[in-house]
This record gives sequence, C-alpha cells and structure tokens, in this order.
Amino acid sequence: MREMFLSRLRVLSSDSRYLKAMYEAMHPDNQDTPCGMTINDYIVEVKPSSYEYVVEIKVSGEKAREFDSLRGALDDILSILSSISKLSIMLK
Repeated sequence: MREMFLSRLRVLSSDSRYLKAMYEAMHPDNQDTPCGMTINDYIVEVKPSSYEYVVEIKVSGEKAREFDSLRGALDDILSILSSISKLSIMLK
C-alpha cells in the first residue's frame, strides 16, 4: 500500500531579506529530489512586517523506507537552516 507523508517546516521572521537569503540558499537543492519525493518552498507575508519561509516535503511510497527519506530530508534542511542562522548572528 502506498502512503503519503507530509512535513511542513515554517521559519518566521520580521526580516524578509533574511528569509529570502534562506530561500535562495535552499531552493536550488530542493528542486532535485529522489523519485517519490517533492519539496516545495516559498515565502509568504503572514501580516504586515511578519514573514514566513515554508518548506513542504511530500513523500509517497512504502511506509518505513519513505518515512526514513522524509526524516533524512528534514534533518538536512534543519542542519542547513541552523548554519544559516548561526552565520547571520555572527555577522550582526
């Protein structure tokens, strides 16, 4: 039986340039995914002067293996976002 797993990661900030830098760093890699996986990322203004960078990961396939793929993709994305955040703090 084919299952669909979805994960949505949201990063909130009042600095749209900061989120745009995240998007530009992540987006090219998010376009090249394994078979059965799609990653959509985008920035939205949630209210005046408040922005959200959203990363949606969808995986379909066999339960255990595809869930591991989803978890691996999330780990990679969180690691990169953490590095970007730490670098941003250092540069301020």
